[in-house]
Amino acid sequence: MSVPKLCLTAALLLVSAGADAKPLKPTGAEASTSLPDDAEVSYDVKNSFDRKQSTVWVEGDTSSSGLGSWIRYDLDGTPVVTELRIWNGNWYTYDYFIRHNRVKEMEISFSDGSTQTVTLKDEMVPQVVKIDKPVATSFVKVKVKGIYSGSTFNDTVISELIIYDNSPAE
Repeated sequence: MSVPKLCLTAALLLVSAGADAKPLKPTGAEASTSLPDDAEVSYDVKNSFDRKQSTVWVEGDTSSSGLGSWIRYDLDGTPVVTELRIWNGNWYTYDYFIRHNRVKEMEISFSDGSTQTVTLKDEMVPQVVKIDKPVATSFVKVKVKGIYSGSTFNDTVISELIIYDNSPAE
């Protein structure tokens, strides 16, 4: 029995984290905008941290491609954030991935006022973003600064984003 390459990639990514890496569960999240739900599908911001790559957050700015849209994840206390794992684009199927916009450049900001700008690959692979200077923060905000255009839809999508704390356990 062969295992799809995509499953292996995701599994290797999760195993590659440091032994002390702890995924953080946001206590809440808000987005600048979200595409309205339809009868069968939700596009709410909560989909971006539900640990299911098949559910997605879709920005809902009808006047543009999603540039400037953001998600803010609230955290419990002020953990030390060391990295993010991002499933960029719509991972429902590869066809959906190609048809929707994906984030190209993202600005990450923290409660202490620091920021980091990163460029993501235009590939349907989980991506690790190491935080240049790990930061104790009560929130992580990601803002779309650039996009890879989809072939059909003008909506920018994030399937999943996991925030990691690699600080020593207390």
